[in-house]
Amino acid sequence: MRAKQWLQNEQRTRLEAEVRRRAKELEQAQQALFSARIASLREQSTAEQTLFHRARRAFDEAQEKLRTLKKWNRELTAAWTRS
Repeated sequence: MRAKQWLQNEQRTRLEAEVRRRAKELEQAQQALFSARIASLREQSTAEQTLFHRARRAFDEAQEKLRTLKKWNRELTAAWTRS
């Protein structure tokens, strides 16, 4: 029962907040990269590209963790209802 509460409440809330935070970081990195691309004064920098790709990977990882958590929750709930 404690595991179910942990999955449904604590972990889900934490991971949803992490997804939102990483989405915001990804958006900021995209804006910086876009600004660098359109600026006529300079070319996009490798640092901005690196930050964008790092933020993208972190966002994808957070989403995958949340999907996995939801899957575990469904499987655990199904197992408990069968027993």
